[in-house]
Amino acid sequence: MNLDVKEEMSTGSIKSVITEYGVEGSARVEGYPLGVSPKVEYIHVGKDPVRYKKCKSLGSSETESEEVIEEINDVKSRWRFWPLAALLTTFSIAISPIVAGIGALVTIFVHQRDKVRKTVLLFYDFEEETKRQYKEVCDSFEFAAGADEILSGEVEFSTPDCVKTNIPTPSISTGDRSLYLLPDLVLVEEENSISKFSYEEGIKIITYETTLKSENHPFDARYKNTEWEHSNKDGSKDKRYSENKKLYNTIYEVVTIKTIEDGDERLRVKISKSKSSGRIEYSFGNLPLDSKYVRENINKKELSGKDVESVIEAFKNYGNEKQKRIVKRVYEDNKTEGEILEDVRKKQNNGNLEISDYVKKVDNSENEEKENEIEKRIKEKYDLEKARTLEDIIEILRKMDKREIEKLKEYSSMDDKIEDVEHMIEDEKSTKSIIEELSKTGEKEENKSSSYPVPYEKASLDVEDQKSVHEVSTHQTAEWVKKVVLEESPVHKEVAARRVADAAGVSRMGSRIQDTLEEAIQHAVQKGWVREKRHLLFDPDQEDTPIRDRGDLEGKVRDIEYVPGPEIAEAVEQVAGSSSSIGEDELIQKVAQQLGFARTGSKIKERVGSIIDTMVEEEMLASENGHLVVRE
Repeated sequence: MNLDVKEEMSTGSIKSVITEYGVEGSARVEGYPLGVSPKVEYIHVGKDPVRYKKCKSLGSSETESEEVIEEINDVKSRWRFWPLAALLTTFSIAISPIVAGIGALVTIFVHQRDKVRKTVLLFYDFEEETKRQYKEVCDSFEFAAGADEILSGEVEFSTPDCVKTNIPTPSISTGDRSLYLLPDLVLVEEENSISKFSYEEGIKIITYETTLKSENHPFDARYKNTEWEHSNKDGSKDKRYSENKKLYNTIYEVVTIKTIEDGDERLRVKISKSKSSGRIEYSFGNLPLDSKYVRENINKKELSGKDVESVIEAFKNYGNEKQKRIVKRVYEDNKTEGEILEDVRKKQNNGNLEISDYVKKVDNSENEEKENEIEKRIKEKYDLEKARTLEDIIEILRKMDKREIEKLKEYSSMDDKIEDVEHMIEDEKSTKSIIEELSKTGEKEENKSSSYPVPYEKASLDVEDQKSVHEVSTHQTAEWVKKVVLEESPVHKEVAARRVADAAGVSRMGSRIQDTLEEAIQHAVQKGWVREKRHLLFDPDQEDTPIRDRGDLEGKVRDIEYVPGPEIAEAVEQVAGSSSSIGEDELIQKVAQQLGFARTGSKIKERVGSIIDTMVEEEMLASENGHLVVRE
């Protein structure tokens, strides 16, 4: 499609030319001033972080995306006055035609004024590269929007009634909810409010195919076969029915959009056009534009030598949330670069960022690459790749001199085993006795490392203070939260709060108690006593996620919705890893048993199934012929 980025925007009879420095234009109706100016937000999208500016006729001022959303909701909530003016004009007809004529003019005036009062103009200013990228997004979306049939909703280009933009805006809507894909964020309209989500941390897209029976076959859809509404056992038409319709088993592509934090389904549409779901997924995957642009440019500049300083200088100018998104994307392509940028983000937030440290770190990384070459030469010299058995490796180690063995130990992941073999060779042990001794050690380590479910241990709090929870100091309540988390990590925030409330003798958690406990949790997080990730709390020093049997417990901790996702993922990985391959239904059942659920109900199937889907998407699991295996 032709991406038309308009240089001027209109609201009713008002035309405005918008720049970064303000608004040029006037609000008039046939020469009469309306006495109101449009709300205008200037948004620059380029290689630097998105810039938001509130534009007025006298200039502009910096703002944030949150303030833009607040302004949109403020405008949306305003009353329209023109219906009242129209009603009064109707009544005035009985008084005098002249009065009615004046009333009609007033109604037109008020109507135009209402249009301005109830509209926010979002003016997007692109750099050439981001303009090209947004055109690609719109082209993909236009393909899906052109489907012959869309069920349960609409896929089109539109904006909320109270918002106008100077660019085409892809949107997906159902009866009571709409999503608008802007270059920088997703606008969500539901009921009487508008909110926003980030593309990478706020929402996720799930696509699949479904088959529906219909009389008419959309011209752009695929279909499996046809059948009769009333058929004989062999599938032929049952002639006893005079009105026997031919039905198509039509394949529709389903697009489901969910929130990442709570898994809430925001909307779902079914599209007849083949490959539409992939195009919509592409549109979401290439937004927001600024972080995609940065990702491409950071990846072009490898973090090496003199370039590392300039890359980090650019990266540190981004906000914390945007930095997280960039880290996630860079990490997928280059683990080392992703780790460096994540460390930069953390140290910047703590106020102890020294860029020179990273120049040294990258230099050290280059030295490691050179040392890896030494390891490679050793492997080639002794043809280690052809060593098929432990006996072969032991014989090769016998041929190496001390210096070569030390180098191999330094760069090999099997350094501890090599050292054991070296000592045994020095003790002049035979190859057979070395193999036997290593086998015994291996069995012990395997038994030690096997992860079995352990009983869930509830934290025991000794709350001596007889005051009500909301009367106890935040610091004290935070210490109770800390004790719960250290004993039950990872734990859902609501479970931790309930544990403190139970210990304090609180049976019903009203809004005041909930606010008090939330404040205590945040205090514990700020102190570094616990780590928070979405709705879960962790022990900061915890390395491994335990799998716990909840069979003997009651309350929220036994509700699958409150079982931490990382714990379910760990159980999935363990069960799948212990089988060469396993069907999804069997995997869900065994995971549920590990967590202490005797029966596998619909809620458990849905929760565990969604985590399995995520693990497949993130390539932690692979699906092979309908069975799941752990990726190496």
